[in-house]
Amino acid sequence: MSRKRAGEYVSHLLAPNSAISRRTVGRYVSSLSSFWKWLEARGWATQGNNPWRGHGIDKKSSRGETKERRQWTDGALIKILSSSYTQRYTKIFHDLVRLTLATGARMEELCTLTAGDVHQRDDGWWITIREGKTKAALRDIPVHESAAHVLKRRLKDAKGFIFEGLIPGGPDKKRSWHVSKAFGRFTRKLGLGDAREVFHSLRNTFIEAMEAAEVPESTVKLIVGHARQSMTFGRYSKGQRVPLRDAINKLHYSSGLMRLIRAATSG
Repeated sequence: MSRKRAGEYVSHLLAPNSAISRRTVGRYVSSLSSFWKWLEARGWATQGNNPWRGHGIDKKSSRGETKERRQWTDGALIKILSSSYTQRYTKIFHDLVRLTLATGARMEELCTLTAGDVHQRDDGWWITIREGKTKAALRDIPVHESAAHVLKRRLKDAKGFIFEGLIPGGPDKKRSWHVSKAFGRFTRKLGLGDAREVFHSLRNTFIEAMEAAEVPESTVKLIVGHARQSMTFGRYSKGQRVPLRDAINKLHYSSGLMRLIRAATSG
């Protein structure tokens, strides 16, 4: 493999008609670079001649400023929860949106939940996140009562994962890979215009709602899995005495959106 051929492949992935994001291309090339290092370590490739390094993919795109991620508007979310896509994905989309709005969890965290990660306590339903990129991502999250029906319904049919039948994909083999791509196609089809955001922006929406409810930032970080960097809360306190249920009970969206979060999914 020559560096020229590697560069041609990278250029092909970055082409406008490839429909692959720059970030995703970066993950592809990073995986190939790691594989090449493995080949070098075993004598199958020349040391110090990794053709996958130094292609500048992590640099800022020259096509313009990166779009700042915003929260979803209630109007756009109402349209999503009121619309259908395919038979395979409609219920999945609706339930993932409901649970994210009720917990602030990431899509992959929800897609990898098993029946053993969902439990009912005296104060309501909770989910346990057992894997994550950081230590802060490992946490127990109280679920707002508006989305409890999603967990109850899915637990009845769960043989393993709460969201059954998802096929892992992408360089990291994530269970949310194909769901995320399909969600993008769904929201484009809805013609939301400037109100359209990526799924991950639902975490922005949740955090904005918690701030509006005057929940302390340090408490919100415990719920969404962000590290608390201060010496006081980041080192001396693990948040075990923080009343997370009281905090999640303050969560509220517009009446129209709350009605759809509580509603049974059709389609």
